[in-house]
Amino acid sequence: MTFFLLHTNSFLLGVLSLIPTAYTACILSGDETTINDLLSSGGANAIVSLCANSVFNLKNPIVFTAPNQELSTQGYSTDSTRATLVVTGVNQTAAIIGNCDQCSGLRLRNIQVNGNRPALGLFEGSANIEIGGPTSNQLVDHVHSYEPRGWSCLHITESGISGCRNATITNNEIGPAGDSAGHWADGISMACISSLVANNVITDATDGAIVIFGAPFTTVKNNTIIAISRVILGAINMVDYDQYSGDYTGATVTDNTIWAKSAFIKTGISIGPAVWGADKTNYNRNGIVRRNTIKGDNMGYGIIVSGAHNFTVLDNISTANYSGAFTSSCYTPNNAPPMAFLKSTRADGNFQSNFVLGRAQLIVRIECQTCQGTLPYDSCSSNAACGCLRLASNNDNSSICAYLSLSCSKLISCAPNNQTCYQPRHVCVEHPRCQNRPLCYPIDMTTREICPLVLPTTTGATTPMIPDDGICASAKWNPNGTTVIGGKGSGSALDQLYFPSHIIVDRDSNVYITDSFNHRIVKWALNLSVIYEYSMPGTSSGQVVAGGNGPGNGTHQLAYPEGFAIDKNGSLFICDPGNRRVQRWYNNDDHGTTIMFDTHCWGIVIDDEGLVYISDSVDYHRVITWPDGRTVAGGNGEGNALNQLSNPYLIFVDHNRSVFVADGGNHRVMKWSAGATEGLIVAGGNGAGHELNQLGEPSSVIVDRMGTLYIGEAFNARITRWFKGSKEGIVIVGGRGEGNHADQITKQCDMAFDRDGNLWVADYFNHRIQFFAIDKSSCKSRKYTVPFLINESIIIVTF
Repeated sequence: MTFFLLHTNSFLLGVLSLIPTAYTACILSGDETTINDLLSSGGANAIVSLCANSVFNLKNPIVFTAPNQELSTQGYSTDSTRATLVVTGVNQTAAIIGNCDQCSGLRLRNIQVNGNRPALGLFEGSANIEIGGPTSNQLVDHVHSYEPRGWSCLHITESGISGCRNATITNNEIGPAGDSAGHWADGISMACISSLVANNVITDATDGAIVIFGAPFTTVKNNTIIAISRVILGAINMVDYDQYSGDYTGATVTDNTIWAKSAFIKTGISIGPAVWGADKTNYNRNGIVRRNTIKGDNMGYGIIVSGAHNFTVLDNISTANYSGAFTSSCYTPNNAPPMAFLKSTRADGNFQSNFVLGRAQLIVRIECQTCQGTLPYDSCSSNAACGCLRLASNNDNSSICAYLSLSCSKLISCAPNNQTCYQPRHVCVEHPRCQNRPLCYPIDMTTREICPLVLPTTTGATTPMIPDDGICASAKWNPNGTTVIGGKGSGSALDQLYFPSHIIVDRDSNVYITDSFNHRIVKWALNLSVIYEYSMPGTSSGQVVAGGNGPGNGTHQLAYPEGFAIDKNGSLFICDPGNRRVQRWYNNDDHGTTIMFDTHCWGIVIDDEGLVYISDSVDYHRVITWPDGRTVAGGNGEGNALNQLSNPYLIFVDHNRSVFVADGGNHRVMKWSAGATEGLIVAGGNGAGHELNQLGEPSSVIVDRMGTLYIGEAFNARITRWFKGSKEGIVIVGGRGEGNHADQITKQCDMAFDRDGNLWVADYFNHRIQFFAIDKSSCKSRKYTVPFLINESIIIVTF
C-alpha cells in the first residue's frame, strides 16, 4: 500500500511538471530583452504572451531555451492585431531561434515577424525564423513572416538522421520575400522528417515558395501559392539532393494550388536536381505529387521532372497559360518549350498520361516573355491602352504589362530604396512619362481582364472541338418532349430518378444528373442518333459517379446534392447542402474532398481559368469564388436592391467573367460584371407572374455569346428565351401548366443544350429528363456563328 502511494505521488508530480508556466500579464511593446529573460527563467513549459497590437524592435534574436515553450499573442488573434516582431539590428537576420537540443515542443503562435529588408537591406544570414534541429513536435501556427533580410521566411532545419521530426507548420501567411534581382528568398524551407505543412498562404516568395529538402514522410497539402507582384522561381521545389542524399521517401505534395495571378512563376512543381542545376548524375527518389492545381496566365512550366527515380505524379490539374524564353546569357541546352507537364529521359516512376518527354535542364533560367527585353511602353496586349513598364527592383529588364492611361497624379513615389511600395497591391515600376524616380503602380491595372496578353501560349487543358450546329434566331424546339431518362416514378434503381435537380450534357453526349433524393450523381452514356430516330435513349440505365451510399456526411456520401460542375480533367465539384459543404470528387475516385464548409450551395460553375463560382443561397444570398473566397455578386443581405440577391439559384459565367444569377426570390435574372458592386436586371424584375415580361422563380440561366438568355422558371413551368436588350421573353418549352404530358414540365430546376442545340430539361417533380429536339429548318441564310460553353456543353448560335 505504501508503494502505491509513493507511485501515485510520483505520477502527480510528473503531471504537475507538464503544466505550462504562463505569465498572466501580456508584455507591452519593447525589445527582445524581457521576452528572452522570461524564456530563460521560465524553463520548460513557459508561455510568454505578447499584448495585441504590440511592436517589439529586436536588436538580437528571441531565443527559446527549454522544452514546450510558447511565444504567442494574448487571445490568439489572427488579424493585424497580432504582436509584431521587427528585425532592427544592423547585422541581424533572425528574429527567432528555436533549434537548440532542448527546444522540442516549441510553439510559435499568432504573431507577425517583419524581417525589415526594405528598410535595412539584404544581409547574408539566417531566416526570419530558425527552428528544427535535434527536436520534435514543434508548432508554427497563424504566423505572418515576411520580408526576411536573409534567405527564408521560415526554416525548419534538419539535424542528421536522428534530428528534427514531427514539426507542424499550419495556417500561416508567408511573404513577400526577396526580390527578383538575384536577391531571392524562400517562403517555407522544410527539412524536418515526418512533418506537416498545411493550409498556408505563400505570396511573392521569390526563390522557392515551399522548398522540401528531402524531408522523408513529410506532407505538404492544401497550401496556396500566389505570385502577385514579384517573380517566383519555383512554387514547390523537390530539387535539393544533399540533405538526405536524394531520399524523398513518403514526402507527399498534394491538393495545393499554385496561382500565377499577375506575376510570373517560372516553375510550378520542380522534381529532381537537374531542373534547377547542371547535375546530370544524382537522382531524387520515391516522392509523391498528386492532385495539385496550377492556374494563371503567367506560368513558365507546370510540373517538371528531371533527375528523379520512382516518383508518383498523378491527377494534377493545369488550367494555366504557359510562355517564356531563355536568355542568351545563361546555359540553355535546347530545353523543351513552356508547357504544363514535362519530364526528361532521366525521370521514371508512375506519371499521369499527359506528360511530354523533352529536354529539361536548368529550367529555372526561363524568363517571362510578356515584356522581356522590350522597351518601355512597348505593346504587350490586345488592348492598345496597355504597354510595358519595367520593374524598378530588377536588373534583368523584367517588366509588367500594365494599363498606361492611369493619371500620373494618382501615383506616388516608391520608398527611398526605389524597390518597395508600402501601399497594398502596388509594385515599384519605372514610368519616365510621369517622373524620373520609380513610382508605385496598382497591380489591379495589370490584370489579364484589362490587358489581355498577345503571345503564343499553350494551355494546360484540352480544348474541345467546337462544332457548327447552325442555331439561328428563328430556330424552334419541338414543344413535345421525349423522356430519355427516368419517367418510371421515383426510385433508387439505376433506371430511375428521384427529384433530378441539375443536368450537364458533355460534348460526347454523356448526360450527368444530380439525383437529389438518391444522394448521388449519375452518368448516362446516350446515343443521340438513336434518340433522333427512335425517341429512345439507346441505353437502359446510368452509373453512379459520386455518392449513392445513402445520405450522410462521410467522404463517400452526399446529402440532397444540388448543382455540380465538371472541370476539364473530369473532376466533379458538387453542392452538398445537406452537409453544408462543397465537395470535389476527382475523376474515378470513390470519395470526395471538402473544399468549402458552412455554405448552402445551390449552383456551381467553373470558368475557363479553372476558378469556381458558387451560389451561396439560403444564408448569405451571394455568389462567391473558390479558392480565393471573393464575393462577386450579392453578399449584402437578402433583398431586392441592385446590390442584393434573394435565394440565388443556378448561375452562369461568361468569357468576360460576368456572373448571371437566377435570382429566384426576386423573380429576376441579374448580371454582375467583373468587379461590379451591384448588378443589372437583364430579365424579369416585374414581380412574380406568367406574363412575358415577368418570371416565376427563375431557377436556371444560360447565356450565349450574343447575350441571349435562356431561363428556366420553376413556378411558371416553362423555359423562355430573352434576346439581348429585350423587355420580354419568348416561351420555347412548357408554359402549358404543370403536368406529366409530353408538352409539360413541373418545377424544372435545370436545363442544358447538347452539341446540336437540342434542349434537355431536368423535370424535377416528374422524376425524368426530357429531350426537346431543335428545328433548324428556318436557318438557311446564316451570317455568322457564335460558340458558347456551358461546363462541357458547346453551343453555337448563328445569326
